[in-house]
Amino acid sequence: DLPLSPSLLLSFANQSVHEAANGKIMMTFFVGIADFEQKTLTYASAGHNPPWLYRSRPEGGFKSESLVSKGPRLGESLYVPSYDERVVSLNNQDLLVLYTDGLLEDKNEEGAQYGKKRARKVIESHLAGGPKSVTTQLVRDFMAFNGSKPLDDDLTLAVVKFSV
Repeated sequence: DLPLSPSLLLSFANQSVHEAANGKIMMTFFVGIADFEQKTLTYASAGHNPPWLYRSRPEGGFKSESLVSKGPRLGESLYVPSYDERVVSLNNQDLLVLYTDGLLEDKNEEGAQYGKKRARKVIESHLAGGPKSVTTQLVRDFMAFNGSKPLDDDLTLAVVKFSV
């Protein structure tokens, strides 16, 4: 039993954002709590892009899973009855890729979007190298795709490797 669940944390954050911005600012958010004894990840989302969990397979390689959880963006309305909370099991060496929409929606100088398919291809080809390899190669590919123009949106990327 978690004293503060992801759903409860999002409810508190939602009220704070709504009250501070009077409903004029909204943001997406993802909360995940890893329980290393139970080998689980409990998570909830406030309209955020679903992170990708790459499950380590005993026979080698990885299988991907999108961590989808529904909930309104923070600040969208003052009271949200509850955010959809989910639980997934974790395996040793699983990798979790968290990212903002700036990664997928950025367009290059020709107007083509970077997109989910391209991002996942780069990620999946560097999983064996771990979080640093995935992050380095994804940022390198993304920046080469973007070219010399300013980014269309902010970009945040994190890759977590679980040792459970």
